[in-house]
Amino acid sequence: MSIPAPEPLGRILRRLRQRAALSQEELAARSGASARAISDLERGQRACARFETVRMLADALDLPPEDRALLARAAQTPLIEITLRQPLAAPLARRSPPAPQTPLVGRHHEVEDLAGELASGGARMVTLTGPGGVGKTRLALAVASGTDACFPGGVGWIDLAPLLDPRAVIKAICDGLGIVETDRRPGIEALCRLFADRRFLLVLDNFEQVIDAAPAVSELLAAAPSLTVLATSRARLRVSAEREYPVAPLTLSAPDATIRDIQEIDAVRLFVERARAVQRDFVLTAENAEAVARICRRLDGLPLAIELAASRANVLSPQLLLDRLEQCLPLLTRGSRDAPRRQQTMADTIAWSYNLLDPDAQWLFRRLTVFVGGFTLDTVEWLVARHPADGVGAIDALATLTDNNLVVRTSDSPDGMRFSMFETIREYGIAQLIERRELRAAHDLLAGYCRSLAIHGDGIPNCIVPEPWVAMVDRERGNIRAAYHHLAADDDREGLFEFATAFGHYLYNRGPADEAWSWFEQALDAPVPRPEVRLQGLYWASHLSSHLGMTETADRLANEALATAEALGDTGWRAAIVHCLAMIRVKCGKAEQAEALFDEELRLWEQAGVQGLSGFALMFLGVFAFEQGDFTRARALEDKADEILAGMGGIGWLASTRWIRGRFSITEGRCAEAAMHFSDSVRIASEQKASMIQHLGLVGLAVVASNIASHEAAGRLIGAADRSLEQTGQHLGGAVKELYDRAAAASRSAIGPAAFAAACKLGAASGPAEWLRDGEAIARAAADRERRDEAGTRTVEPCHRRALRPLAATK
Repeated sequence: MSIPAPEPLGRILRRLRQRAALSQEELAARSGASARAISDLERGQRACARFETVRMLADALDLPPEDRALLARAAQTPLIEITLRQPLAAPLARRSPPAPQTPLVGRHHEVEDLAGELASGGARMVTLTGPGGVGKTRLALAVASGTDACFPGGVGWIDLAPLLDPRAVIKAICDGLGIVETDRRPGIEALCRLFADRRFLLVLDNFEQVIDAAPAVSELLAAAPSLTVLATSRARLRVSAEREYPVAPLTLSAPDATIRDIQEIDAVRLFVERARAVQRDFVLTAENAEAVARICRRLDGLPLAIELAASRANVLSPQLLLDRLEQCLPLLTRGSRDAPRRQQTMADTIAWSYNLLDPDAQWLFRRLTVFVGGFTLDTVEWLVARHPADGVGAIDALATLTDNNLVVRTSDSPDGMRFSMFETIREYGIAQLIERRELRAAHDLLAGYCRSLAIHGDGIPNCIVPEPWVAMVDRERGNIRAAYHHLAADDDREGLFEFATAFGHYLYNRGPADEAWSWFEQALDAPVPRPEVRLQGLYWASHLSSHLGMTETADRLANEALATAEALGDTGWRAAIVHCLAMIRVKCGKAEQAEALFDEELRLWEQAGVQGLSGFALMFLGVFAFEQGDFTRARALEDKADEILAGMGGIGWLASTRWIRGRFSITEGRCAEAAMHFSDSVRIASEQKASMIQHLGLVGLAVVASNIASHEAAGRLIGAADRSLEQTGQHLGGAVKELYDRAAAASRSAIGPAAFAAACKLGAASGPAEWLRDGEAIARAAADRERRDEAGTRTVEPCHRRALRPLAATK
């Protein structure tokens, strides 16, 4: 498709003049240009015009910024020619930095760092970059004011915000420095001569919308060795002399900070300072400190957003303000009347950056706003591949968003750098999607992207999933949750069921079980056209409901899944579902039925020609053999289970076999050996992130600790197990629960409820390093006790021995 030619200058000038109802003579009288010159332009006798002529005409026509830019582009104005109002030897007229109207809160390190860098000459051009509202201009003011003594040639402040045409930047600098144009000397030449022998700091504020003028500034630096430039821009200028200085949001408090900590936080101090401007008696108190801190966190520490929120302090208490910040942009208005228009509201500030993007970058920005969990270059490439236009480069598109500080880098991960958005910027993007009726399409893209990640979770389950894949899905968990909830909001139950099934393998291994079960429960009655999808979803739903103690529901779902597998003739899935049924019997304490089902499962795995879940079946058959007194066979079965699980890459599940070996040892009265096995279980589960079985080793160590009268340690381990169960949404059952209850009761009785509760609280806040230290100490104490006790087996109390006989529900 051919591109239409740009409209000629003469036609534009004539249209604008006629719109103003002026004749050529009247326009000449108003502008100072000759009527002949205006006539020549309108008739096309002159294809371009000097910048000053264009400016005079625009002023006379009282044109708005967009028409001024249109006229300037059509005029193809070359760089203007200027000279000095005064001889070069005279003192330089300059526009000094404006006086700050409010005190600077925080930023002391940045001011010191920048002032030192500029004064020493270590950097000749520094660009302060950051998103709109982060405080670049205010920081530049502080730096310029604090370094004027280091620049005897002067400090000049040039605000570029009113400009739209990059060709106007040199003219703006000349105007700001008291230089008037003539037809004899180009502006760059005159400025270079002017700065040649002056130690001068030139501050260029708001460079982003005229960024194509950056080479002209670079030319000035090359020609004037004593010149230093400090620029502020939402995007880096990308010239060779530039040193980028990203301006970060203000520091924020941790969620558990005390009021003393909160009141020292820069973001909170700024809120209090600005709140006092509208409510003189506003103070930070124990009652409102947490709300103020959460407001600042909700606004990502952006100074402009905090100032706009604080301006509501005369009508809203901090808690009421926080309650209304779920959608914050409508509240972040009412900026100072003397502030630039783009800073009157937070939405205007973000719009300023958004409008600088090309249409492709705007399209990508809007789609990325629904990725609440962040994203990588792979995400961007996936989205760009679905852009309606061809030829959009993912790397360039992402670089554009990061250069304009609409996207920020948050971390590095094995699958690449991770990026995100500030919440205020995300909210603006969502509003743009709604305005363009693109929100549903953006959510569909999010769900499609998330579903593409689940391909590694398909197939017959063996509960051995690649750790890199699990770690990658962990990083995408926020996006996966968001995609699921959007499907739920649309009441797409078929989509819900298929989506939950796609992540069934992950959800079962990672939990929390109650959340994972809710994903299936909401869509179990959905019509699913493919029976193999229905089969897989029922399998995972059955396992999850069993974990939550809903054995009747689990049994019903497993039997429906088994009937579907039999109808499909799928032996591998039949074996997996028989395993599920066996685990339900374990939960219900029906050992004989469970043993028969595990035997049937092994036969089906052999028939299917895959190992599947056979390692787990052997693990439980070993427990049955031990309880039947066949210790040799029991250990042989556990060894075989270890071999299969390790061979399949299921190192994390060795935590279960170590737990079982610990049960064997403690039942035989070898508490020190049991403690070592339980410690191994804790270590393996922690290292392999096997969160669903993390609690087993902790409960085992608590049992040994209670047995040898290390009751504080028992309390800490009980608290750690409670925290692990809470995080995974699991409920104890069978022998594990009985052991847990007896150990907790014995230690609580021994040291008293208050001391036991304190120990539990410490344990809940502890981590693997503390758990393993407790395990080593318990193993040493148990060994000392066994050496003192010639009988050995007497270290196990009868109540614990009885509790160890039934099968523990470990999986």
